[in-house]
Amino acid sequence: PPQNKPGVTPVLACRDRLLRVLKGSECAYEVEVAGIPTTLALYGKDGGELGNEIVYGTDDGKIGLIQLSNTNPRHGWEIANTKNSGGVSCVDHYDVTADGITDVVVGRDDGSVEVYGFGVSDEPVLRFNHTLNESVTSVVCGQVGTPGYDEIVCATYAGWLLGLTTEPLMKEVGPDSSSVKMAEDYQAKVMLLRQELEEIHQKVVKEREKYQASAGNVKALSAVPLFGINDKFTLNKEDASYTLSIEVQVAIDHIFLQVTLTH
Repeated sequence: PPQNKPGVTPVLACRDRLLRVLKGSECAYEVEVAGIPTTLALYGKDGGELGNEIVYGTDDGKIGLIQLSNTNPRHGWEIANTKNSGGVSCVDHYDVTADGITDVVVGRDDGSVEVYGFGVSDEPVLRFNHTLNESVTSVVCGQVGTPGYDEIVCATYAGWLLGLTTEPLMKEVGPDSSSVKMAEDYQAKVMLLRQELEEIHQKVVKEREKYQASAGNVKALSAVPLFGINDKFTLNKEDASYTLSIEVQVAIDHIFLQVTLTH
């Protein structure tokens, strides 16, 4: 950041498990990390006190921090992937826990969204975890839907946008702490979402009827639409096994595997 250090220092995440720090058009030095780096982000969005701290995520699920310098970078904390979670696809920084310390928000390609906070130690600790049905491609934090309540806005591989909010679904009033139902503004949001879902459903019904009508025409041509495939074949070092992940934007009915054995 300009307020911490003048100029811009490019940092490249490379598949040979190296972070390459550039100076001009030359590589100043290389930093080896614990896995293939898939995402980089300035710690706290500003690089920390000196503006030289970078958080990285790897394709095998590790998260770490590195402090850059002119010649001698230093490794900070590192979070191992002990639960064999998916690879890290995106990272953001925001005080989701509202304790005055910036948290690390992580999105993974297995659909996990995690919030790591800092307590008495300098090592981040997992505070919250939520799993989606699709891989997470981006996470951004802020106050979006309701003023005063923080949210984590997630984008998925199939193009869905959804928010994880800190707003409580139930509120307590009165001396007897009796619970009341959702606030009126929240109920209005739910009604609006139901209306949008009904409109989408009607559009799907019309398109299905249109397709069925054209399918009965002998002169009509049917073509399989093109769609992207997100595949990944990852080695698990702990048990010496491989994990095959295949994700597409349509429903999967069958998967055929062809194996060629070599002697």
